[in-house]
Amino acid sequence: MTDIDEVTPQGSAFERLPAEAEARRILAERLDALARVEDEAPQEGEPMILFRLGREERYAVPLVRCEEIVPDAAITPVPCTPRFIAGVINRRGEVLTVLDPAAFFQVEAAAMAGNDVLVVRAAGQTVGLRVDEVLGRLGVDMRALAPAIPSVGVSNLAWVRGIHGGNTTVIDVDAMLADPAILVDERTA
Repeated sequence: MTDIDEVTPQGSAFERLPAEAEARRILAERLDALARVEDEAPQEGEPMILFRLGREERYAVPLVRCEEIVPDAAITPVPCTPRFIAGVINRRGEVLTVLDPAAFFQVEAAAMAGNDVLVVRAAGQTVGLRVDEVLGRLGVDMRALAPAIPSVGVSNLAWVRGIHGGNTTVIDVDAMLADPAILVDERTA
């Protein structure tokens, strides 16, 4: 709850605040309720699922490409696969490959890495994306995206549609899943 007493009075509006503790408590509750309503207001733009990789890197994928979120998934590692394959999960009897986008984007692992899986479908295939935390939904004006900035070790900027708000990388799931670089087609002799 917001403490109205913490606010420094700067004018006649503050002078008109009630002096009684109960009235101030009620006003603080109303202020908190208004803040929650504002946070829940629908956002304009293309709906995205917002998630975190590493300690604080924020990414988003189009909601239209997401099939489901599997919280705290039991990812089974697969031996002899590239680093970007986190493993597989059992999704209602279907074995689903889980990619680790942190490996693609050179994101340092967090101390408390999560195992949420965002199931996405594009380019004729369905895969999971291992994320540290699903943060919620976000409306993104695709016309206002800033271009991606090249980084050391990140060679796949074709998978990035742009940067939203200076802190969220919007991933082009279609380009990512259509890229032959993510296909593993090795055969044993």
